[in-house]
Amino acid sequence: MFTLFVIFVFVWLFVKSVGLAFHVTWGLAKIAATLLFVIALPLLVVFAILGSLLPLLLLFPSILHFLFAIDGVVLEDLPPCEGLL
Repeated sequence: MFTLFVIFVFVWLFVKSVGLAFHVTWGLAKIAATLLFVIALPLLVVFAILGSLLPLLLLFPSILHFLFAIDGVVLEDLPPCEGLL
């Protein structure tokens, strides 16, 4: 009879420990989700805006070439700017 009592107590403790493990894991998952919403979501918005502006940035050299290609002067004919590098 004592053996059955000890087995019952150990099974009860095992079930309680599994429940505690799920409880702690759920708390850690909520912390991780909060960090993702605080850090990753604003970065997603920033990178989405930058990604939408990328085609405009790719057109920028063409616009410069169009603006400075007046009277036969093109960017290849300009002297290099060695002081910037």
